[in-house]
Amino acid sequence: MKTNALYIFGILLLNLINSRNTLAKPVQNSRSKRFTTSVVKSERDAYGYLAKYGYNPCENESKPNGTNSETFCRQVALKTMLKDFQAQNGLPKTGTLSASVKKLMNTPRCGVRDMPRAFKTAKSWTKTCFTWNLRNGTLPSLGLTKIRQQIRQSFQDWATHSLLTFKEVSENEKADLYLAFTNQNNDSNFDGPGKTLAYASFLTVGEIRFDATEPWTEKYDDDDINLRLVATHQIGHVLGLGHSYGLLSIMNPYYLPMRSEDMLPEDDRHDIQALYGPRFPPSSGE
Repeated sequence: MKTNALYIFGILLLNLINSRNTLAKPVQNSRSKRFTTSVVKSERDAYGYLAKYGYNPCENESKPNGTNSETFCRQVALKTMLKDFQAQNGLPKTGTLSASVKKLMNTPRCGVRDMPRAFKTAKSWTKTCFTWNLRNGTLPSLGLTKIRQQIRQSFQDWATHSLLTFKEVSENEKADLYLAFTNQNNDSNFDGPGKTLAYASFLTVGEIRFDATEPWTEKYDDDDINLRLVATHQIGHVLGLGHSYGLLSIMNPYYLPMRSEDMLPEDDRHDIQALYGPRFPPSSGE
């Protein structure tokens, strides 16, 4: 009897350990599932990607007689476009669709084009005090309260290190800058989760749009997309800043997870101060 009791106890203990080990295994999150789906797999995919972000040098040229313009451009210019893309992003200029090129092209990013440089010459508004509001739209599951908190932090990221000030106003009031969430059904600039995260207009239009289907979060980890980081990037665009290709810049076109305490990176501080002047001492926020 004693032996049987010990045997049964051992079986129960083993099952308990196995159960706990199963529960302790990390659950694959939504981002890992979504972001492992490749958007760019072939040269045809790469051609479409490069054209979308401004690397196609012949998209505005007339079609040669008797030639399909898309085929003509792909045959003549794809290698050149790939070299431009590689040079822009600090990759070896092979002109081929290498693994490193595919990996970068399949990274979530800003919807503002890289080339031609829409922000080649940085320009500023003629004022430093701005109003903003969040328009009703297709809000993501993060919720309105956390969304507004994150966006306020994003505006403060720029205000802390410059002479800029921002005031939130109601949706019904006129604002200098307005932000909204939408999706690919209502905005052709978006293409589903894990691809184009958001985009912004340049200067006086003051429009920022976010893809509502992204897994937005207020957390600073690698699991989902931090709204503050993306919003700070887009606000930089409407203030006149272009893309920066440094790996420590919030204005890098590709989503780069950063810690809250690392905001705002030094390069971005210098860029915004060059346009609007530095704040001494830096503001501590609200």
